[in-house]
Amino acid sequence: MSNTFDAAVFALALCAFWGCCRLGELTIPSRNAFSARLHVSRSAAITYRSHAGGLESAHVHIPWAKMERQLGADLTFTSRSSLCPVKALRHHLSLNAEVPKEAPLFAFLTADGSWTPMTKDWFLGRCRQVWSARDMDYIHGHGFRPGGATELLLGGVPPETVAKVGRWKSLAFLIYWRKLEDLIPLMISRTYDSDRVSEINQKLEDFRITHKIPKKICISRS
Repeated sequence: MSNTFDAAVFALALCAFWGCCRLGELTIPSRNAFSARLHVSRSAAITYRSHAGGLESAHVHIPWAKMERQLGADLTFTSRSSLCPVKALRHHLSLNAEVPKEAPLFAFLTADGSWTPMTKDWFLGRCRQVWSARDMDYIHGHGFRPGGATELLLGGVPPETVAKVGRWKSLAFLIYWRKLEDLIPLMISRTYDSDRVSEINQKLEDFRITHKIPKKICISRS
């Protein structure tokens, strides 16, 4: 992939999905809205770690997050055999190496040799083009976070690990999933059938029992 914009979009999509991130944590609302106090920049230290089995992970701190607010949050992206967020992130940073350090993390080089930040609208617009060309269903921006969590759970990743990746507390994670049961048909359409959702529900029920969370609390959808 040699297109600097597409490389940034691809890396952002995989990091948001597999890292269970909110798009607002990795993009900026408009070209002139970047703030080092709120948005992660190219100057952020990215740590790469090697693990058993040839796995690799990338770690980066963002200065602000919805729940943690000004304390920020530590994001973790783990390598995969396909659609790998670590490989995509490395490629993006290499291809867009001339973007200045004070720019947003997913900023990209333009044809005239300058650079521009990745806005949420530009990112989703490009995703929409790709999905449309392949006759795929459109996913709203807020679908990346639950979509990634769902895939991780279906892939056999323990709920405790998924909760940690998405930075959910135990109770919040369960309540989030209960609400998600109603949203899946709207956000992810035909991708997940009832049998697969039931499989996750059983995993979450085991998670609830392990953490001794009262069932009546989780049933509430308020």
